[in-house]
Amino acid sequence: MPIGPAIDELHFTQEPDVDTVPGPRSEELLDRQSAVDTNAVAYPRRVPVALDEAKGATIRDVDGNTFLDFFAGIGVLNVGHSNPYVLEGVHEQLD
Repeated sequence: MPIGPAIDELHFTQEPDVDTVPGPRSEELLDRQSAVDTNAVAYPRRVPVALDEAKGATIRDVDGNTFLDFFAGIGVLNVGHSNPYVLEGVHEQLD
């Protein structure tokens, strides 16, 4: 009897899946960002990807590359991105 959601609900199922880094769309967005960015940033400047979405311990960039997220501890601690149990608690509080 499963206790929680299936693993593919917590993470992207094809991780890691990387073609070209940085991809063309990431390069375009990172160039735009560097033109307008301030020196007071709280993220690594040398990560050559423009992130599109995150799920669990995985992230996907705008070029469709999927990575294991080794930065996740900074913002989401040990629960991962979009953790269904955390989201359920948040929705209960908001309702």
